[in-house]
Amino acid sequence: MKKGNKLIGTLLFSLAMILPSCGGTQDDFKGTYIDFGFLKAGIGTEVYEKIAEAYHTEHPDYKVKLHASIDINNIAKNSFESGKNIYDIYSLRQNNVITQYYIKGYLLDLKDVVYNAEIADGKTLLELCDESVIEYSKYSTERDGVVEDHFVSVPEFVNVNGYVYNKKLFAQHGWKVPNTTEEMKALCLQIAAAGISPIVFCSPNSADGYVYYLLNGINTQYEGIQNMKDAYKFESAEIFNPSNRTGKLHALQTFKDLYKESNGLVYPNSINIDAQEAQKALLLGRAAMMVNGSWFETEMRKFIDPSKHELAMFKVPEYSEDGEILHAPGYTNDGKGIIDSEYTAEYVIPTLAPHKEAAIDFLKFMQRPDICELYTKYSNNIRPFKYNKNPESSVYSNMSSFGKTVLQLANENTLFVASSKHPKYILGEISYWPSGDSDRYHTNRLLRQDKEPIDCLEVEYNNAKKVLG
Repeated sequence: MKKGNKLIGTLLFSLAMILPSCGGTQDDFKGTYIDFGFLKAGIGTEVYEKIAEAYHTEHPDYKVKLHASIDINNIAKNSFESGKNIYDIYSLRQNNVITQYYIKGYLLDLKDVVYNAEIADGKTLLELCDESVIEYSKYSTERDGVVEDHFVSVPEFVNVNGYVYNKKLFAQHGWKVPNTTEEMKALCLQIAAAGISPIVFCSPNSADGYVYYLLNGINTQYEGIQNMKDAYKFESAEIFNPSNRTGKLHALQTFKDLYKESNGLVYPNSINIDAQEAQKALLLGRAAMMVNGSWFETEMRKFIDPSKHELAMFKVPEYSEDGEILHAPGYTNDGKGIIDSEYTAEYVIPTLAPHKEAAIDFLKFMQRPDICELYTKYSNNIRPFKYNKNPESSVYSNMSSFGKTVLQLANENTLFVASSKHPKYILGEISYWPSGDSDRYHTNRLLRQDKEPIDCLEVEYNNAKKVLG
């Protein structure tokens, strides 16, 4: 052995002898590990690390082992189907797939063990959760005329979406945040005149382009909450009849007016770039706005320079004509503005979880109001439960202006989450907007093929007649 290698070997041996005496190695822990699998994505891992640490502090005999993967949905699917290598708890995507897993017996019914269990101050999760959680997570079965409700999952966070922008850039040029689609178009012309691309977006093959936030935002604010709830019942193909979907027509036309490259309002070649490249264009000041979600800051943290960037978000503008905001007949808004949102991830516990009782306890722990605050503080995301969301609260004192904007939007608006228990929806045969193919959300039809909004709605209507009759 060479002298240098011998010295290195001696040092490594000495280090190996020292480390165990410090009590700092994972092998020293003799308790129970709770395996938690979740998507490795824009939200990052810090928030999960903080929650795992908080749980271990209160339950020293348990540790939460984190398993982050960009392929967690397929990992879960393979484990459920094989019955092998199953984690104790998961955070998964796609509500209709999760419902299918429950029907197949892969997932635990959380009704009694979590939803009807006490979470904090004598209140159950049912008492603490938003109304939309109940509608979204409940799955009902009927046997011998008796209807029984089951709860399949617990939503992790409700996405607050809108246009992300740089407040410093807006202040420098005197640009005002728009409230209506007409104000949005006027703002885009102002920004373009300053030599900056008003809008950047990304390819529909990268994160679906995020354009569905714009489409859903305009449409839902036009239709109102009750009309949207009725639409998601999918009672008839007529809900897709273009004559019944004026909100969609307005949304698609606004999208085409703003996002078609030849109109000169979008960052060049946006339709072909990926999400990260588009988001970098925003941070570099090459573009002024990008429709995105509440995870934007955590995903782009390493590229954000606080001396240059003070990020914020405004909600998708409402559709207007001649300065007047228009709404559909039957419009309702619960007394607030509306942000069309989504439950981006959901907690589930497998029926074959190795440490089922521990997983249940950890799941209840995560719904406590103080842990919801912790989640929001380190992720900028909103839990769909009753807890302190005041951006001026001391618990959020260290949050960025972007994070506080997310809290402010959540306080000022109803975060509407659409859900459906229609069998065709659960099986993925019907959805409110087209998805899962090259023409998802009509991006390619409108921008590449130069189709008109009415053409897009005719495609939807014909497909719906085949599926719903």
